[in-house]
Amino acid sequence: IVAAQENNDPQVYVYLWDVTLSMRGPKYGGTADIWESTKKWLVDQIQTTNVSPYDTIIVCPFQECIISGTHGLRRIDRNTVEPRRFVTFDTKQEISYDSPWKCPATNNGKKELIQKIESFVQPHHGLTNLLGPFKYAESNYVNTARYTTTIYMLTDGIDDFNDVDKLDNSLRFEA
Repeated sequence: IVAAQENNDPQVYVYLWDVTLSMRGPKYGGTADIWESTKKWLVDQIQTTNVSPYDTIIVCPFQECIISGTHGLRRIDRNTVEPRRFVTFDTKQEISYDSPWKCPATNNGKKELIQKIESFVQPHHGLTNLLGPFKYAESNYVNTARYTTTIYMLTDGIDDFNDVDKLDNSLRFEA
């Protein structure tokens, strides 16, 4: 990445952000409450990363899939998912999402992303699918002929769809 920046090659930074309730800890099926610390890390990363105004930052909140619009997915059984309307975590009101968010890595672009992260309303339902959102980011935001892409996955690592040990070799998890 350093060499690419020195050559002014454009960079794309993609943050896959797990917004499932397990991120809120044991009360919701998770191992630790990392919701606020993950949001803070994401905001700090966007604020402090030294990027070029030619770079792009993309934040993709996800559950079973990348969250967008009014409908997500609901897992019925191991092989069946169906559409489900999004409702908020706290008030159970229906909600529509304008994500994923894609902005230039300018001061204004960063401010816009940070505002969206800080005002994000967590959905009430949703299981975690790590592979699906990664494949979405890979197919939509990776173009090695035009730019270098770095994908970060912010998650508690609890995958409800895939055996993490057997996930595609293109995924490399680091704590």
